[in-house]
Amino acid sequence: MADSTDEKPAGEEAGLSGLQQAYTAFIVHTQQCAVCRGTGIDCADAAALKTAWREARAAA
Repeated sequence: MADSTDEKPAGEEAGLSGLQQAYTAFIVHTQQCAVCRGTGIDCADAAALKTAWREARAAA
């Protein structure tokens, strides 16, 4: 019988948490980085954070 709660499996919850952390790290960096803000182009650090976010999104 299916459980009537809306709880997500632990692995899925961890994946979503990692996805949110990666996205937050990217957004916070681009808001604070003079290069990213000034040029509208991702600096090397932002590019690495974006890659981590995309990998987390694919894994979630």
